Amino acid sequence: MMKTKNFFDKFQAVLARLAEKLDKNRYISAMKNGLTLVVPATIVGGLFLILAQPPVDPEIIAPSNFFFQLLLAWKTWSVKNAAILILPYNLTMGLLGVYAALGIAYVLAKEYEMDPINSALSSVIIFLVASASFDKSGNLIIENLSAAGLFTAIIIGLVSVEVARLMEEKNMTIKLPEQVPPMVAAPFKSLIPLIVNILLFMGINGLLGLVGTSLPNLVSSILKPILRASDSLGIVLFFCFLSRLMWFFGIHGDNVLNAVLIPITTLNLTQNAALVAAGKQPTAILSGNFITLFGAWCMLPALTLVLLTIPKSAHLKAIGKVAVIPDIFNINEPITFGLPVVANVSIVIPYIGIPMINVLIAYIASTAGLIGRVYLSLPFTTPAILQAFLSTMDWRASVLYVILLALDIIIWIPFIKGYDKMLLKEEQKKLTENSTEK
Repeated sequence: MMKTKNFFDKFQAVLARLAEKLDKNRYISAMKNGLTLVVPATIVGGLFLILAQPPVDPEIIAPSNFFFQLLLAWKTWSVKNAAILILPYNLTMGLLGVYAALGIAYVLAKEYEMDPINSALSSVIIFLVASASFDKSGNLIIENLSAAGLFTAIIIGLVSVEVARLMEEKNMTIKLPEQVPPMVAAPFKSLIPLIVNILLFMGINGLLGLVGTSLPNLVSSILKPILRASDSLGIVLFFCFLSRLMWFFGIHGDNVLNAVLIPITTLNLTQNAALVAAGKQPTAILSGNFITLFGAWCMLPALTLVLLTIPKSAHLKAIGKVAVIPDIFNINEPITFGLPVVANVSIVIPYIGIPMINVLIAYIASTAGLIGRVYLSLPFTTPAILQAFLSTMDWRASVLYVILLALDIIIWIPFIKGYDKMLLKEEQKKLTENSTEK
């Protein structure tokens, strides 16, 4: 028992140190928090994509009742107004790389106590210079400015701020007299670093052009096999397992893994959305909140429902009552810390295993075409059963969610019964001790 405890403590310490290093790394933090800033753009773009591309097939649905008539009317209206409705999508998710470059540079500059606004604007200009291209008619091609250029935006957002910081440290900036207001002086201070950054990335593109490529194309070709592998079942299950394992050891697994996952899931989400906007089927499975939606957001509500019905111990009854409302809106902290989950060996098997079973089933269902794939971003507080439908625009995803919820409840029951008996004995023992003392 002592050896097990020592191993547990050592392993927890290793994970905690790793999580702390990742969290304190300014580049990872800037990338994670900078990409979080673009979430509103993906939500707005997704909402207008729903309006422009309603999940209605006029060849299948007949106007036999009011609901079907309403859906067909929506489809007719969306076709007539397609150009207007798709515009907000094109200017949000279609320019995701621009917003990512802005957000990442802003966060990193703020970390360095530099001027975040001018750093962010400079990063956008540099990204446009490095990534934008034109067709023979002189029209702007925005492909590399969208999710396709996301990783290029990450590189430019980080590098541009580092170059500017280095130049500021070496006093290689324009300094105006102190009498000049800071708002006027700041743009001049960022002018030389901006020019140097532009020349740097133009030079890189020029050199790459000699071998028939460009920075965005090079980054894309390097990342393609990595992204393809990340969408495999093994990798998806690994991320799911690692997240729950970290939570068990008291580390916010989602926060730690988001540094790796957010760029991948955001890219896949926007590429799926682009396919839907083009009238095609989305392809990526590891997209948006897929792992969390069918994993933790299904497993934890199932646990709450079990706690509301099965336990006899006062502790578990109380946790079930406290957790039920927050769980509806995907706020799982009351049950996570109230149960508790951390270092609780009585529930570690279902806590880690159930989400993996859920994600495995959801992955197979997606691969088999039984449910649609995630291509829309929603506020995380959207109830999971509703989010399953709205993020895929496929009612079958919500049906699968309910099936998984029922399965999770069945799996949880024997473990909670055993844990409840243990807690009940402890509570009765305390009552006996208290009555003896009196």
